[in-house]
Amino acid sequence: MMPDDTSSAMIATTSGNSIPEVASPVSKPNWFLKHWRGEETLGFAYWRNSVVFANILPALAGATYFAVDPFKYSLQTNTSVALAVRITLIAIWIWGIVGVIRSANRHTSRGGSLGWANVARVMIFISVIGVSIRFYHNMPGLWLEARLAAGRDPMPKVWINMTLTKDGEGIWSARRRLRQRSAKGS
Repeated sequence: MMPDDTSSAMIATTSGNSIPEVASPVSKPNWFLKHWRGEETLGFAYWRNSVVFANILPALAGATYFAVDPFKYSLQTNTSVALAVRITLIAIWIWGIVGVIRSANRHTSRGGSLGWANVARVMIFISVIGVSIRFYHNMPGLWLEARLAAGRDPMPKVWINMTLTKDGEGIWSARRRLRQRSAKGS
């Protein structure tokens, strides 16, 4: 075992008697936790984890979605998957900004510039404002998507009929299935 290898090193302690006690291995936190805690350098936290990861992941999610031919599945299945992807992407975005803010807060104690820490904070603030505005404007669509995913389609069912005339032209007609109301009007 190498002396530098802290990932698998065992720490031996003595509790007053001559028999050493073996403690659990010292482990390094994984990349996900290091970012969340702000232990990554500001450059890695901002550029790699927030900018690159947060922009590549949605593109991959979209490409994967269309690669599996979503049109062969029901509307409820498609909206359920889309809603789950949106929720996951929001969670990853929150993970990204929290990690950058925490890393910016530690940046000067690691010898970094206060200016770069403040630039990162301002960029995160602008991102939060932009995403909040986009989220606000997309709320009606998200509510509709949630209703569709739950199986509550707000549109009535429509049947489309086509009748061919003697000259070969089609006559289209559509009818809606209306809900019958009780005598009370409820």
